[in-house]
Amino acid sequence: VKNVLFSSRPRQTLKEIVFRRISISQISPYKTEGPAIATFYGRNKELRKILGSHRRSFTILGARKIGKSSLLRRLDKELNEMGAFVFYMDLESPSNPDYNSFLQRMEGEINRVFNDDIRFQNDIDRFTAEIKKLPKGNKKLVFIMDEIDELLLYDREHDFRLVKSLRSLFHEGYCQFVFSGFEVLQNVKRDIQSPLYNFSEEILLGPLEETFARDLIKEPMG
Repeated sequence: VKNVLFSSRPRQTLKEIVFRRISISQISPYKTEGPAIATFYGRNKELRKILGSHRRSFTILGARKIGKSSLLRRLDKELNEMGAFVFYMDLESPSNPDYNSFLQRMEGEINRVFNDDIRFQNDIDRFTAEIKKLPKGNKKLVFIMDEIDELLLYDREHDFRLVKSLRSLFHEGYCQFVFSGFEVLQNVKRDIQSPLYNFSEEILLGPLEETFARDLIKEPMG
């Protein structure tokens, strides 16, 4: 207080005192960690393709930190606003490395959305049967599975029981799926012997177009 009161430039002195004691990330206009939700830029082409489809599932491939989760979070928001039943699961945080953890978490998501008490009893066949009975009416039912690589490794060791069930649900018209991942998902998706092959349309996510990159810099700072 003394330094501010006796300074010839009190406003500047106060700024210097505050900035010495606060992490710059706390006052940054940018989203520095996790998916960008409020400050979302670009990816309009990918969003339009997914939102405009009722008969396709999608696989989003891309390097880490390229924006896959940001895209899927925006997709979740847009689908909910359209009135769809949406189940968004980040399978990496917390980790879902096996069927039990995945099915238990999926139980929670479905019961949250439908306000029900459905139990899969850690059984993939029961999971498939319960999904077929969900009262979705004329609404879209969409499962968004972000960072599926670790679960996919486990599924591959068990003859792709989960992917085969998801593929069956999709082809029988019960729901759509949007997957995202990196190296494991890419390799499995492009393996002609895999049940993921020709299951979903591939979208390869690259860097933002220049105009959106400029907006990402300028608009939050403004």
